[in-house]
Amino acid sequence: MICTFHGSDKSCGGPVEQHHVAGRNHVPWLTFPLCRKHHALMTRALQHAGVDMRHTDDKIERMMRAAAATQIFQWWLMARLREELQK
Repeated sequence: MICTFHGSDKSCGGPVEQHHVAGRNHVPWLTFPLCRKHHALMTRALQHAGVDMRHTDDKIERMMRAAAATQIFQWWLMARLREELQK
């Protein structure tokens, strides 16, 4: 398995983990592989953006949180694509 952000299982060090893009408590089946470094960075980005990843019984709120988390992940993917295109 390789990290989605850098395309390798070795370049950042640490094992590759499954990142729950929309949140394990919101949409548990939606995952992407990330190395431990990028997984931690993505988690910090979600926290910095104020996305609440805790479970809620409110279905609407849960989907809003999942959508917000997904948007942050998409932003990271676009930033990575821009970096690749500039090489």
